[in-house]
Amino acid sequence: MSYNQPGNQFNKFNEGNNNRQGVKPSAFFPLLFAAMLAIGVMLGYAINPGSGSSSFDPNDKLNSVISLIRKEYVDKVDAEDLTNKAIEGMLKDLDPHSVYLSPKLVKETNEELAGQFGGVGIQFIIYNDTLSVSHTVKKGPAEKKGIQAFDRILMVGKKKFTGKKITNEQVFEALRGEVGTPVTLKVYRPSTGKTFEAKVVRGVIPVPSVDCAIMLSQNVGMIRISQFGENTFADFLNEARKLKDMGMKKLILDLRDNGGGYLEQAQNIADQFLKDRVKIVYTKGHNQGRQDYLASATGELEDMPLVVLVNHNSASASEIVAGAIQDNDRGAIVGRRTFGKGLVQQQFGPFDDGSALRLTVSRYYTPSGRCIQKPYGNGIDYYHESIDRFENDEFYKPDSSKCVDSLKCLTINKKRKVYGGGGIMPDVFVPLDTSFNTLFYARVSHPEKNIINAFAFQYVERNKSRLSDFKTTTKFNVSFIVDESLWSAFKEYASSKGVKPDNEADEMRAKRWISVLIKAEIGRLTFNNEGYYLIRMINDTEVKRSMNSFWN
Repeated sequence: MSYNQPGNQFNKFNEGNNNRQGVKPSAFFPLLFAAMLAIGVMLGYAINPGSGSSSFDPNDKLNSVISLIRKEYVDKVDAEDLTNKAIEGMLKDLDPHSVYLSPKLVKETNEELAGQFGGVGIQFIIYNDTLSVSHTVKKGPAEKKGIQAFDRILMVGKKKFTGKKITNEQVFEALRGEVGTPVTLKVYRPSTGKTFEAKVVRGVIPVPSVDCAIMLSQNVGMIRISQFGENTFADFLNEARKLKDMGMKKLILDLRDNGGGYLEQAQNIADQFLKDRVKIVYTKGHNQGRQDYLASATGELEDMPLVVLVNHNSASASEIVAGAIQDNDRGAIVGRRTFGKGLVQQQFGPFDDGSALRLTVSRYYTPSGRCIQKPYGNGIDYYHESIDRFENDEFYKPDSSKCVDSLKCLTINKKRKVYGGGGIMPDVFVPLDTSFNTLFYARVSHPEKNIINAFAFQYVERNKSRLSDFKTTTKFNVSFIVDESLWSAFKEYASSKGVKPDNEADEMRAKRWISVLIKAEIGRLTFNNEGYYLIRMINDTEVKRSMNSFWN
C-alpha cells in the first residue's frame, strides 16, 4: 500500500586511552603477549590430548563432526541447530541467493508463490488500537458468516485484539492457519452497536500477483505485477484481454519493486510481446547445460506498443522480462537501474523436518549475451548496495560508471549499446521524486502510526452515503477533491496522534502527495484496489514519463 524510502543508521565507536598514568608500554609487550597466547593455546591442547585418533568418512564429515560434538562437548548442544548453522555457513560462501529455508519459511514462501493461503478472508487495518475490517474477500469464509467492512474484531479465539498495541504479524499469526480449521471471532459492528460471535472455518484465500490492471487514459492501459507466482501468467493474460476489450492500444507493464519468482512465468509473459522463435533468455551453469528459451507463435500482444517500468527493487524474473524486451528492441525500459540478480535458483526438498535448500544452479543471460548479475563475494556488502546507490545520488542521475565497454553488448535489431554487470540500465531514466519528502510526510506515512490509512478509514466510515454517489472509479477520480476542509480535518487527525508539520513550508511541500494518498486510500475503501491504483498511478511521475515514452 505504500512506497517506502530506504533508510540507514550509522554507529560510531570511540576508542578510549586505557594506559595507566606514568607507565610507558614497551614495544616488546605485544610480542610477549602474542607468544604467551600461542603457548596458552598449545597448553590447552596438551592438557588433554585425547585417548585415541578419530577417523572421519570424507563423504560424511559434517555428520561425523556433529556427532563428535554431541558426544564429547562440555555442554549440552542442539544437534539440529548445529546442522542448520553448518548448512547456512556453507551456503553463505557460495553466493547471496543460495539459502537454507526453515520449515516456517518454506511454508510462507510456498504460499506466497502459490498465490494462496489458509485464512478467514479479510483485509484489515489497525484503527484506534483495534483490529478493523477494511474489506472482505468475496464469497470468502468471513463474508459467508456475515462479517462486513468496518466491523471491529475484538477477539480471535481467546486472544484480545483491542485496547493495546497490535502488530500486523500478530494478526496474520492469529487469522491464518490450515484450511478447514475453525476459529471464533468476536465482532463489534459500530453501525448497529451490536457485538456477536462468528465461528469461521478457514478456507483457501487467493493472493493475486497482478496488483492492478487499469486504463490510465482512453487508450493506455497499465498492468502492475508484484511477483511471478504460479498463476501470474494466467492472471496477466486475463487482465490484458479485459483491457483490450476496454480500448487499450498501448500498455505500461509495471515491474517496480517486483523481486522475481518463477522463471517460467516471466518467460511466458515476455512471450506475449515477442514474435515466434525470438530469444527470450538463456541459462547455463557448471552442472547445467545451456538452455535457450524462445518465444512461441501464440503472443497476443506482439504488436502493442510497450513500456516496461522498473526500479532498483526490480530483480530476477523482472529483469528477465526487461532484458528480453530491451535486447529485442521491443519497447522502452523506463525508470532506474534494476537490482542486478542474474542467478537462477532451484529449491530442493522439503526435507523430513519441512526445511528446504534453495541452491543457485545456473546463470541467466539476456538475448544479447548479458549477465546482469552484480558483483558479490568477499568485501562486498551485497544487500547494502542499493542503499549505496541512494547515497551516491544514483537515484537522481544515472551512474555512467556502469556503462563501460567491457560490459557492452548490442541489441538484436537496432544495435543499440546495452550494458551488463549490475542490472538493467533503463532506456529512459527517471529520477526518484522527493519533492514531497519532509518530516511531516515521513511521520504521517510511517507504518507504525498509519495515519493516512486510518484517516481514510474514518472518513469513509462516516461518509458512506456521500461516497455512494460515485458509481465508478472514473467519476470518483474526476469529481472527488481533497479540499481545504478535508485537509484541515486530516491535520487535526494527525495532530491527535501527536504529529504536526514543523512549519508551513514543511506542510506545503508534503501536501500535494499526501492529498493524493488520502484520495487513493478513500478510493481503495470505496472501489477496492482499482480505486487506489487509478488515483495513485495517474499522479506518479514515473508513470507520467512512461506515457510519453512509447516508441510507436
